[in-house]
Amino acid sequence: MKGTRKTTDPGRRKRIAIIGVSALLVAVLAAGGAREACARSSETLRVARNTYDTLHDQDAAEAVKITDKQVADGDTVTVLAAAYKEKTPDLAACNVSGVDQLREVMGRIEQNAAWYDTHTADLSKAVDAVNESHDAKTLKDAKDALSKQLTAAQEKVKDTAGKVKDDRTRKDLKAMIDKAATTKRGKDVKAMDAQAKQLKDLMGKVDASAKAKQDADRKAKEEQARKEAEAAAAAAAQANAQAQQQ
Repeated sequence: MKGTRKTTDPGRRKRIAIIGVSALLVAVLAAGGAREACARSSETLRVARNTYDTLHDQDAAEAVKITDKQVADGDTVTVLAAAYKEKTPDLAACNVSGVDQLREVMGRIEQNAAWYDTHTADLSKAVDAVNESHDAKTLKDAKDALSKQLTAAQEKVKDTAGKVKDDRTRKDLKAMIDKAATTKRGKDVKAMDAQAKQLKDLMGKVDASAKAKQDADRKAKEEQARKEAEAAAAAAAQANAQAQQQ
């Protein structure tokens, strides 16, 4: 009986080895590609998150201090407060193994990046709305304050005609009234605040000049009355003396 002889096929073993290496290489390349893609998504997320954090911690942090009494539209403050308190997504990182896990993490990272992009836009819009409403209220308040001073100053000029010791104070006030009336038509809040104060100060000078004239007039009247009394007393004394001589 002849023994059975095992035959080996070097070509077959080589093909099997090549297939195994190829499969491993495909797996390695797939994992490497997924990891690179995940890293790119992570970088996109990092940029989006930094942009959001900068807005949140700087401009939004300042705007959120503004109260509803400091804006023209209180709803803008409410909207900003809600946007400012939004909870940020949990962190996701590419420190996992396997293509499927990397793809899953990458999906979460991409969702997070989209969250930051959307909420950066929403928060920026809310910040702008509050700041614009605050500016509108500030401008209105400045205009109202200047209008009040202008009305008072115009009445002051009218009521003090011929009643001041130094009419230059009234001329200075009238010049500031003209200047402030022009400023009021604009949007320069600082100029409005400054000129409202200047009007008040100039009205104070007009009042002081009016008081100085009143004091001077009173003293003049008192002096006139004193002289008249002295003249009357002298005339009476003279008349009395003449009567005695007769």
